[in-house]
Amino acid sequence: MVRNVVNRNIASEKSTTSGSDSAIELDAPIDASSIVYEGFVDAIGEEVQEQDRSATLSHLGLDSLSALVFLQTLGELGITELEIQDVLATKTIGDLIEKVDKLRSKGKPDIASIIYKGLVDALGEDIQRQDRSVVLAELGLDSLGALVFLQTLGELGITQLEIHEVLAANTIGDLIDTVDKQRAKETLAAAPVIVHEPEPEPIVIPARPGPAFAAPGSIDVTIIAADDAEKVFELPVEEKLCHFDHHCRAQCLEALELNDDQVDQVLPVTNVQARFVALAIDPEYYDTAKYVGRPQITHFVYKIPKDMDPARLQRAVDTLLPRYDCFRTVFVSVEHPVAPFAQCILSPSVACIPKTEVICNDTDAEDRNSLWSHTINGIQRAAEASMSVDKPGLNVAWV
Repeated sequence: MVRNVVNRNIASEKSTTSGSDSAIELDAPIDASSIVYEGFVDAIGEEVQEQDRSATLSHLGLDSLSALVFLQTLGELGITELEIQDVLATKTIGDLIEKVDKLRSKGKPDIASIIYKGLVDALGEDIQRQDRSVVLAELGLDSLGALVFLQTLGELGITQLEIHEVLAANTIGDLIDTVDKQRAKETLAAAPVIVHEPEPEPIVIPARPGPAFAAPGSIDVTIIAADDAEKVFELPVEEKLCHFDHHCRAQCLEALELNDDQVDQVLPVTNVQARFVALAIDPEYYDTAKYVGRPQITHFVYKIPKDMDPARLQRAVDTLLPRYDCFRTVFVSVEHPVAPFAQCILSPSVACIPKTEVICNDTDAEDRNSLWSHTINGIQRAAEASMSVDKPGLNVAWV
């Protein structure tokens, strides 16, 4: 538990006399204002505590990266429904506090509603008319549908469910029972606890050139071993990221065969990303006897309107895509307590998005046996065969 939040919201506090440790008993929920300010402290810095609710987020320097840190802190404090666009679209601290307060007052939907919502997103609206005794396999739930289902549940606050647990459920009722048990575990884990917080020893850091690994909290992360999980998890978010970069960058550069200046950032993956990356490297999902295609890859086919200049559109796409970090990101397996994989954002000079151009004069899209249909399918299969986690996760084809 972060100290600032605890100090503002505890119902009772007991101090021990052994050394500088303190035992804090949490009996009351944290209010929305404290949650928001704690998120901003982690994302921007301690100076945010001096700002009143009328302070604008743009004035504070909130950008997309710090918004992600803010959301991570809120997630640890039980606020999982907020999206990054909700944060970036908010004007002031007070406005964001109101949003968080409304989310907390809504309460959690019942388990059955969550399950049916997830199945509707994965399989279609017809699921709403199905009884709980219906077998999931008969509804067409496969590994790809299970991933969509898990994504929806994650947005609704159920984040610990694994794909094998979904696929192991026989009926809708079984799935409801599984999630009900999972939520009970999460509720138990979130119950009031006693937190022991030793005061950190002051650290003197000599001035030296080079990367700012001693930055925000004046903690020199280079002296903390890569496998010292206990000390790593005690670090604030920014220092965790610095520690991860310091210890994992060399592993990533070696695996990718790149120089240091060719990788802009080395960050830990999120829990959702870890699931997808693990799925992408699992040889079980390459079994062509079981699966058609690769379940972790989605194809989007856009028909270009006749009144649009395709060459101009192509130039726009080629110019726009490299500007975004997500299209320059690759993944590497690493040894670090924060995450099993690193997401490496490549510099624009080395991030090459694969592109295919094909000419086909048979444009009968309605006939599944036409040359056009086979061309589209062939391009999709070729893209699947060539994609891997150590390459940017996007292929573009122009037909």
